Amino acid sequence: MKKFSVIKPLTESEKKRVETRIRSLIIRLKHMKADIEVQGELKDLIERSGFDVDQLLSEIYSSNYAPVKVSDPEFKGKGECDMTSIYLDYSSGFDEFIDFIKDEYSRLIRTSSAAVTLYSNVISLPNTYAKVLLLTFYYEESVESITKMLFISRASYYRYKNEAITLLAYKELGIRYREIDNCNL
Repeated sequence: MKKFSVIKPLTESEKKRVETRIRSLIIRLKHMKADIEVQGELKDLIERSGFDVDQLLSEIYSSNYAPVKVSDPEFKGKGECDMTSIYLDYSSGFDEFIDFIKDEYSRLIRTSSAAVTLYSNVISLPNTYAKVLLLTFYYEESVESITKMLFISRASYYRYKNEAITLLAYKELGIRYREIDNCNL
């Protein structure tokens, strides 16, 4: 088993930064697959970008927020003012809906990009470390199946997993590390 060590000893503040980053990495790794595979109606919107997106947004908004009164022929307003205010509420809501969609679209793109970067960092780790993290968090395999696939013990699985997450934290924080010989331990 390969061992890694930081080139320069870590200060107390750097150790705390690493611990904090490890906690956030665990959360990000758990969500990596879902963040890479964008879900829901926005996925359709992203895939159809440039292909009548305005029509699609109108359909989504209308199906969720259109007041039944506007399209119901049985509804007879008390006057033109009632219908105008209903339509104004509906159309101003559409503007807010478009702003929400734009914000959500930007958030999804940022989240997806961060997940792809995390995935790239994972696959840049040494072979067994990368396999353990990918099988655990991306392919969502059980510990038992991973240990069988990689011919490692359960204890080695957890050791590889913890060391891999630590190496990812070092990488993200710009802390340099190197491989050390087992016999020098």
